[in-house]
Amino acid sequence: MKKLKALLAVLCIVFAACAVMACGVEDSESAKTVVNAPVINSKVYNGEKQAATVEASDAYTVIENNGGVNAGEYNVVLKLTDENAYEWKTPDEADATTLTLKFVITKATNSVSELTLNGWRAGETANVPAANAEFGEVKFAYATEQNGTYTENVPTAAGTYFVKAYVEATENYDGAEAVISFEITKAKNENAVTVSAEDVKYGENVTPVVTADATHIPDGAEIVYTYALTSDGEYVAWEAIEKRAGAYFVKATVAEDDDYKGASAIAGFEMTKGDNAINDFEIDPVTCKQNIVLNATATAGTVVTYKYATAADGEYIDIPADGLVAGTYYVKAYTAGDNNYAAAESNPATLTVNHAYTWTTDANGNDYRACACGSAERFVFDTSAEVLEKTESGYSLKLYSAEDEGKPDKVTFSFKVTLGTTVTENAVMAWTQSTEGIVEITGSAEYTVKALAIGETVLTATYTAADGKKAHVTINVTVERLTKTVEVAHETILADLATTELDLSFASAYFTENASLAYGDKVLGNGALNGGKLTVDFSEMTDAGNLTFVATTDKDGVYYSFNVNVLLATKIIRAVDDLDVVKVTQTNIDNNTSIYGYYVLGNDINVRWSKPMVASLTYNDTVKQYEANFGFRGTFDGLGHTISGFAVNTFGMFGHVGNGAVIKNVKFDKFKYNGQYNGALFGGTVRGAEITDVTLSNVEYVNAGAGIEHTQGFFASRYMQYNKLTNIKIDASKHEVYSIFGYVVNNNSFKDVEVKVKSFTMLGYINDERKDTTMIHELDGVTVYTNETVELAHETILLETTATQIDLSFATEYIGDSVSLTYNGKVLGNGALTDGKLNVDLSGITETGALTLLASTVKNNVIYTFNVNVLLATKIIRTIDDLDVVKVTQTNIDNNTSIYGYYVLANDINVNWSKPMMASLTYKGTVKNWETNFGFRGTFDGLGHTISGFAVNEGGMFGHVGKGAVIKNVKFDKFKYNGQYNGGLFGGTVRGAEITDVTLTNVEYKMPTKDHESVGFFAGRFMQDNKLTNIKIDASNCDVYSVFGRNISNNAFANVEVKVKSFTMLGYNGDTMSDETMLRKLDGVTVITADTTTGA
Repeated sequence: MKKLKALLAVLCIVFAACAVMACGVEDSESAKTVVNAPVINSKVYNGEKQAATVEASDAYTVIENNGGVNAGEYNVVLKLTDENAYEWKTPDEADATTLTLKFVITKATNSVSELTLNGWRAGETANVPAANAEFGEVKFAYATEQNGTYTENVPTAAGTYFVKAYVEATENYDGAEAVISFEITKAKNENAVTVSAEDVKYGENVTPVVTADATHIPDGAEIVYTYALTSDGEYVAWEAIEKRAGAYFVKATVAEDDDYKGASAIAGFEMTKGDNAINDFEIDPVTCKQNIVLNATATAGTVVTYKYATAADGEYIDIPADGLVAGTYYVKAYTAGDNNYAAAESNPATLTVNHAYTWTTDANGNDYRACACGSAERFVFDTSAEVLEKTESGYSLKLYSAEDEGKPDKVTFSFKVTLGTTVTENAVMAWTQSTEGIVEITGSAEYTVKALAIGETVLTATYTAADGKKAHVTINVTVERLTKTVEVAHETILADLATTELDLSFASAYFTENASLAYGDKVLGNGALNGGKLTVDFSEMTDAGNLTFVATTDKDGVYYSFNVNVLLATKIIRAVDDLDVVKVTQTNIDNNTSIYGYYVLGNDINVRWSKPMVASLTYNDTVKQYEANFGFRGTFDGLGHTISGFAVNTFGMFGHVGNGAVIKNVKFDKFKYNGQYNGALFGGTVRGAEITDVTLSNVEYVNAGAGIEHTQGFFASRYMQYNKLTNIKIDASKHEVYSIFGYVVNNNSFKDVEVKVKSFTMLGYINDERKDTTMIHELDGVTVYTNETVELAHETILLETTATQIDLSFATEYIGDSVSLTYNGKVLGNGALTDGKLNVDLSGITETGALTLLASTVKNNVIYTFNVNVLLATKIIRTIDDLDVVKVTQTNIDNNTSIYGYYVLANDINVNWSKPMMASLTYKGTVKNWETNFGFRGTFDGLGHTISGFAVNEGGMFGHVGKGAVIKNVKFDKFKYNGQYNGGLFGGTVRGAEITDVTLTNVEYKMPTKDHESVGFFAGRFMQDNKLTNIKIDASNCDVYSVFGRNISNNAFANVEVKVKSFTMLGYNGDTMSDETMLRKLDGVTVITADTTTGA
C-alpha cells in the first residue's frame, strides 16, 4: 500500500512537471523577437563588381550577397539565426526563416573632358582630336556649326569647324559630350610653271630663246633657267654647258613663299646643225657625149658629188661616165657637211649639150633630121579632134551612119606639125583615100571628115614644109551603122499563148515599117507593122509570167533596140466561164494529170450569182484527197482584179490545189460560203502552195451542218498543209465561223495574215484527230480579230468644220494603238490618240448639225466599233464679235449671196450694251426687201444659251432671214427694242424660216415715232411663210403696237405665248394696211396683256 501511494506520488510529480514544461514552451513562442529588414543602400556603377553593405545582427546571417558589375537589381538573402527566438516581420513566402531584399546598382553620371584638336592647313594631313571620358569609348564627329548636324566625315576645306567628343549612353552610365571649335587654314596655293624654248642653230654666241610663266612669282624673285643635255641630267647655267648640235633641255624654276608652293617645268629644244652652202657655179656648153668640167666649193666640208636632171625641179641622178646626149640639163653639187654643219646642195647650174643634125629620108618617104649620137628629130603631128585615136602608125577614127551622143557621123579637126622647136598650127595637108566613097573630106587647114557609107578606108595626109621637106600621117577610118538601145516607158503588155499580135505603138517614135521581136534566141515575130502591131507566134514559148522581150527596129538609118515587158499567160481569164480553165475535173483525177501554166485575170469578173464555185470530184486509189503532187499546180495571178457575186460550194474554185501552185494578187468580194461539206474557196485540198496578196471582203459565211462543221474553211476544207500564206486579208466580221482554215491544218507558214470574224471556234485541227486537245486556236503570223459593237455614253461633241482634233477620251477603254473615224464611208481620221484626241480632217463633210460618226479600233484582237455623236458647226459662236458671222451685209445684197451653214452658241453672251443688233442694208437690183430666197438661210442653234444686254436697231441680228433658215434653242434676255424702222430682232424680213424653242425675256420696247407697224419682235417689214413653235415673249411692262411686224401672212404658230402690257395688233394680213386686214388673233398664239388674255 505504501508502495502504491509512493508510486502515485511520483506520477503526480511527473504530471506536474510535464504541465510546467508545457506551460514554459507556450510562453517561449509568444515571446519571439520580431526582426525588421535592414536598410540596403544602393550604389553607383563604377565599372567594378560591387555587393550590398548589410548591417550586422545577431538575429540573422547573410546567405546570399553576390552583387555584380552592371547597373541593376541583385538579391540579398538573410536567414534567422534562431527561428525560435526571432521572426521576420515580412518573411519570404517559401521560407519564413529567410528574407530576400533587393540591392540596386544605379546608372553612373558620365562626363567628357580635356577635348583638344589642333587645326591644320587645307591639303595637309588632318590632325586627330583627343578627349577623356569618365566611362566608355570616346568618339568624334564634325560640323560646320556648333548646333549643326555632326558627321564622322573629317572636313578638308579651309574654314571654322566644330568637333564633338561623345560617349554613347549604356545601361550602366549616361551619355556625355563636349564641343570645341577648330580652324582649317587655307592651303598653300598650287603653283604652275609653263616653259617653252625655240630651236637654235649651231654657230657663234648662240643664246636660247626661252619663254616661261608661272601662276605666282614671289616678290623680288625671278624665274631661274638651267640647262641639261638629257631631261633627267644635271641642270647647269647655259654658260657652263657643252655646245654642240643636238638635243637640249631647259628647266624653269620658281621658289616657294608663304602663300604658294615652289614649282618647275622642263621643255626640250634642238640645236640644229649650222648652215652650210655651196657657191653658185657655171658650166660651159658641150656637145653629145663630150666630157663635162665641174668645179664647186662649200662653206664647210668638201664637194664630193655631182648629179643632173632634165628639169630644174626634176629627179637628180649620177652623170654617166661617157657624158650626156644633146639637150638642156641641170646639175647640182652636194656636200655631206660635218657634225655641227648640215649637208648642202647647190642651186641647179644649167648645162647645154648640143646636137649635130643632118637631114635624111626614111623608107616611108618621111624626111627627118639625125644626130651622130643616134637620136633623130622628126615631124610630129598633133590634132584637135578627141575622136582621133593615136596609134603606132598614125590615127584611127570610128564614124557612124547617123549621129548620136558619143557616136559622131563626122569630125572636124586640124593638124599641128612640130619639128624641134618649130611649130606650124593649122597645117595645110594633101589627102588621099585607099577606098573612095566611104567618107568625104572638105576644108582647108581645118578639115571635116564625114561618113558616106558603111565600110573602111585609110586616109593619108601629107605635110610639106617651107623648105620642101615632107612628112605623112595616116588615119584608119571605120564607118559603122548606128545602133541605139533605148528605154521606152510602157505598161506591161498582157498576152497569152493564143495572142497573135503585140501592140508596139508605144514605141512608134523608133520605127517606120518593120520590127523584130525576140526572147533570148527565139524569134517571136519579124516583119511589117500594121497599125503599130506586130504579128507574133507564142505557141512554142515554154516560159510564162513576167518576161522581157527585145524589139529591134530601123528608122532613118539607125537600128533601135528596146525592151518590151510582157506578162505572158497560158490563158487570160476575162469571163465567168473562163474560170473553168483552172478547175480540176474528174478527168484530171482519172488520168492523174495536173493543171500547169500561168493564168491571169484580164479584168474584174462579177459572177452575178450565175454559177457557184464548185467542183464535182471523186478520188480513187491513184489520186487520194490528200495528194500534194496533184491538182492545180500553176500560177493564178489576179493582177489586182476582183471576182465577186458567187457562192462557194464543194471543192470551190480550183477543186484541188497542189505542190508549186501560186495564187496571188486577187480579191474576192461579196460572196458567200453555203455551208456545204468540203466547201472552200480554193479546194478541198490545198497543199504546198504559195498564196500571196489575197483579199476576201464582204464575206457571208454559213457554217457546215452539225458534225461536219470542221469541213469548211476559207481556203481549204479537208487538208490545208505545207502552204506559205503572205499578206492575206479576210473580212467576214459579221459572221460566226467554226473553222477558219478547215480540218487538218499543219506545216503552213503564215505572215501578215489578218482574219476578221464575229467569232470563231478554231483555226483547224493539228491532225486527223478531232478533239479539244488537237484544236488550233492561234498560229504565228495569223491575227484573228473578233468583232464587237459597243455603245458608249458620251456628251455630244461640239466641233467646227475646221477642227483638226476630236476628243475620244471617253472611249480609251476600248481604243488600241490606233483608231479610225469615218462618216458615210469617208475616212476623217486614222491613227493614234494624243492625250485622248485624234487628228481629223473634216473638210470632206458637206453636212452639218447633229451627225453620227463611226469609230473603229482594234484592242486585244477585238475590233470595236462605236458611234461618236457630234454637232458639226460651220462656226461656234463664243464672243460678241462672232455674232457678225450670221449677219447679212451690203456685200451679200450686191452679189446676191446668202449665208448658209450651221452656227451654234457655245456659251452665254452678255453684250453689255457694247454694240446693237443692227444691219445697215440698202436693197437694190435683184434683191428686194421681201425676197424669200435670200439672206441668212442656215441654222442658228443656241444650244439653250442666252444672249443678253443689247439694243435692237434696224435690221436686227441677221439683217434678212430667208427660206430654209432655222433659229432654235436660244434665249434673249434683258434687251431693248429702240423703235427704229424695220427694227425686228431677227431682221427687217423673216420669210420661210423655222423658229423653235426661242424665248425673249425682260424685254424693253420703245414704240416707233412713226411707221409703228415696222417693228415686230422677230421681223420689221415682212414676217411670212414661217413656222413658229414653242415661243415665249415677255415684254409685259411695255405697250407694243405690232407683235410680229407689218405683213405677217401665211405663218404657222404652235404654243406661242406673248406677254405685253398692251398691243394694237399682231400684224397685217398682207401688204394692205387697214383695220380690216389687222390681225389680233392667230391660231397657236396666246397674247397676255395687263387686262386680258387673247388666244386662239
